[in-house]
Amino acid sequence: MAQRGENTFGTGLDATGHPLPPWFTARMGTLLDFALSAVLLLDRQGRILAASRVAINKIGLPEASVRGRPLEDFVPQAEIRELMRDVHEVFRTGASFRDRGLLMLLGRSEIAVASIFPFRDDAGDIAAVCALASDIAEQRATEEALRQSEEKYRSIFENSAEGIFQFFPDGRIIECNPAMARILGYADPAELIAEEGDILRRIHVHQEARLEFLRTLAKTGRVLDFEAQIYRRDGRRVWISTNALAVMGPDGKLLRVEGATRD
Repeated sequence: MAQRGENTFGTGLDATGHPLPPWFTARMGTLLDFALSAVLLLDRQGRILAASRVAINKIGLPEASVRGRPLEDFVPQAEIRELMRDVHEVFRTGASFRDRGLLMLLGRSEIAVASIFPFRDDAGDIAAVCALASDIAEQRATEEALRQSEEKYRSIFENSAEGIFQFFPDGRIIECNPAMARILGYADPAELIAEEGDILRRIHVHQEARLEFLRTLAKTGRVLDFEAQIYRRDGRRVWISTNALAVMGPDGKLLRVEGATRD
């Protein structure tokens, strides 16, 4: 196998003993050498005209012994049928398939064919069909890492001693954690979220403090260590300190305010 960066896709013979077409060498060599996805270039019979280094590694055979062989040699029969239906359709109509999501085994690796599209020669004729695939194992690892990250965030959110909140521009609570509910005298977050109307107007003892909080947030986009006296649900007054951030949408409008409060 050539070193990384060395173009191995020259005009040599494929596995059937036929020379590779010149349009292939000129257009695909570097792309296939550096592609991070499994890329397969197929003819009308489903033979592999070329494959990216990633695809070759998944097949697990030397590159020269892969080119020219039917893809079905490396993919289970039940799975190759559906792919070949798409390949034939691309040759027939010139159409492309995007976000295909066709799962199959390539060698010992499970892949998901995402895109299937025509590859045209200099005359504009469909010379091959290109299939791009992603690695399912890598995708599942990413999803698992995301799941673990979300679980960790949820654990911090639920068990934090600080009250964590999100509310709409009109003051309605979107979400809060148990600590936020306790600070305001509610049994649980669901009770606080169920409250209607502007939570800031309702809890602030001094409305000027509420207006100062909102002015600072509008001017700087954030509020740090803002102290104010509020009413708990039972009417008792307490002092809180709040950090908050204004979350803006692509149009520059305020989407929500989120932050943390401590008693």
